[in-house]
Amino acid sequence: QISPPKLVDFDWRVDTKTAADTVSKMNHSSLLLSLQVQEPPTRVGLMPGVKTVQVEMSKEELQTMLDGLSKIKDQLDAMK
Repeated sequence: QISPPKLVDFDWRVDTKTAADTVSKMNHSSLLLSLQVQEPPTRVGLMPGVKTVQVEMSKEELQTMLDGLSKIKDQLDAMK
């Protein structure tokens, strides 16, 4: 049976990078997301491996992802 990877655990944090000089100031925040994902089993009786996937997103990228997830949720709710 084919199945997608399974989310086992996740962790996140927000990093803020700041720099200042006489010409410009920079204040940049990003989300660091670490996902532990269990691969689908390849053989009966064999425990599948767990791998870590790390993602870094800007505020804009995070908002785009949340908008997309909200649309998916609405579509799934409409199917009930």
